[in-house]
Amino acid sequence: MAFTRAKTQNVDKGEVDFMVVSYSCLDGALLTGFGSHSKVTKWRVLPALNAEPINISVEVDTSAIMAPKVGIQWNGKRLYPETGTAGTGKLKQDFTYRCPFRSIFRGIGQRGLFEIKPRIFEDAWFPGTVISQRSDGLFEAVVEFPDGVGGYRETNFPAVKQEQIREVRTGHPIVVVKSELLLSVPHADPLKATLTVDGEELHARHFARPTPRPEKADGPSPSPQMFLKVDKLRKNVSVPGGHSNLRDWLDGEPKLVSQASERLKRSWTFQLGPYGEMAEHTVTLEKKWTKGKVITLSIDDIPLVEAAASDFKRKADQTSTANSEEWGCDFRFVGEKLLSIEVHETDRDGNALDSTGMVQKRTKYVHNCSVHLTSMSDLREAVFKIGGRNFRELPERPPKPATEADIQITPQVLLDSYQIAVPFKTNDKVQLGLLNNLGLGEMSGVLGNPGSMGRPAEWQHLLFGCCKAPQVSQDAEHQIDTTANGGR
Repeated sequence: MAFTRAKTQNVDKGEVDFMVVSYSCLDGALLTGFGSHSKVTKWRVLPALNAEPINISVEVDTSAIMAPKVGIQWNGKRLYPETGTAGTGKLKQDFTYRCPFRSIFRGIGQRGLFEIKPRIFEDAWFPGTVISQRSDGLFEAVVEFPDGVGGYRETNFPAVKQEQIREVRTGHPIVVVKSELLLSVPHADPLKATLTVDGEELHARHFARPTPRPEKADGPSPSPQMFLKVDKLRKNVSVPGGHSNLRDWLDGEPKLVSQASERLKRSWTFQLGPYGEMAEHTVTLEKKWTKGKVITLSIDDIPLVEAAASDFKRKADQTSTANSEEWGCDFRFVGEKLLSIEVHETDRDGNALDSTGMVQKRTKYVHNCSVHLTSMSDLREAVFKIGGRNFRELPERPPKPATEADIQITPQVLLDSYQIAVPFKTNDKVQLGLLNNLGLGEMSGVLGNPGSMGRPAEWQHLLFGCCKAPQVSQDAEHQIDTTANGGR
């Protein structure tokens, strides 16, 4: 077996979620630049939303029936044949190419989120900031050690293992997701080339497109953002656009726009959430070629799948006969919303400061879709569903409503009506500076950092019990709870 392995690639996301944004399997007679006896299979894959795409191509020349020639490319680099100038060559053994991926966890460069245990200490954890994630899976970090005079000194560690880092809030170790993309071309029948992720064929559940659609080809999909502002006393939250704006932002329910029907072409247009015109999508099913069983499924005029059902369906899904005219495909729309809440920072006792900070929460959302037709000679009866609902059952997109005025609501109402909890953002340096001014800097080691050397309970009560506000649990820091059905 010819075995090749690429270097592990870091994905700039907290997860690895492969999205096949384009797949085609066509005879050379339908393509320009390929022989009539060729069959070309192409995949375009995103390791995660807004990640760099991977382009994979397998060409099989069957002009010599007993000895087909194969050409394999990965992101424009020719993997096979490895030598010579010809684009294809006889495959002498099974070909396998592995490409591992590793997620980049969230929180890099942010202070106060993590603790680090240097190897020189057995059980001691210290406040630290993760600076970067290395390509070898290790992390560069800065660790804060007490300096003995009420402050701390920062020490850089260039290569920290994953198990040496944990979250302050939960005490849990950080999570880095690993996954592997595997291209297999069998020597006995190279036409059965497969692309799998962790043992599962990508065709099984990974056809997907980003939403809202990118403004430029291969550009990032914009993240619909909601901005809330909390006053210093935490009594009022400012909501732009009022109740309807926040409800619709949380909900993101699909809305019917229009549909068109022809004998060999069928389309459905809809909007996924109130996220502007870029969230309007058109799904089109088309029979471009009269011969064969190839169907083209496009989203926003860009082909998602262009192949016969037998070319991309798993064997377990192929319950119909080879002569059947049935064709179906499951796919997803994947997006990410950003909730930004501006709050006044607090010291470790929960006292509100004049300074403000932004706490953000990214939420992934998915719309599962399917399209199915029973006759390739008449696509007018094709059925399209979103979230299990027939397209015809979707509510129609209403005329653009008048803009509502901003509203002020209490944090309790925000939580009860929209399931959003107002977070806290702690400024760890404020209390330390106050201790130094009081000449009590040496007690900073006793007060410690939240979650590391013990919570500042008794000493804080003795020093500040007469003037402090009720203590706020550090567990509340950076927590925002959102649901898709909030406010309905």
